[in-house]
Amino acid sequence: MGEEKFKEKFTSLVHKCIDFLFIKNPRNTSMGVLFGIIFRKILNIFQLYFNDITYIDLSSIYGAEGFIVCIIFGVFIFNFPALFSKVEKLDPRIEAVIIEVERAKDEGNLTPQEAKALYERLILKVIEDLPTLKLAQGSLGTEKEHS
Repeated sequence: MGEEKFKEKFTSLVHKCIDFLFIKNPRNTSMGVLFGIIFRKILNIFQLYFNDITYIDLSSIYGAEGFIVCIIFGVFIFNFPALFSKVEKLDPRIEAVIIEVERAKDEGNLTPQEAKALYERLILKVIEDLPTLKLAQGSLGTEKEHS
């Protein structure tokens, strides 16, 4: 049972990390990869200089593992600020409805199909309540000139 729960938590964490890197911050992730590659090339250029300095041992970064480490370093540096940025919250009323539907589903009071129908109704209600743009009749060029 404990191993099963660990696998579930680990899979959830990996899923969140992938979402964060590739869905929410694709630009930062791409820039981090580019930075990592450039950083690795700069290290290669100065490799001879670093080898002469005895108290800096960068020999472990020059293999294939070092290439991956440089890319991971770049991705981390570019995504670090996004880890602490403010996350937009849902309207508390919407969040309350979602929590209530999940609770009822967990307790067995709702079937998955009923929960899905409630979510669909919630989405339609939110869309209805969105502020609509009031366009003047003539703004789209549909009003005919009266002469």
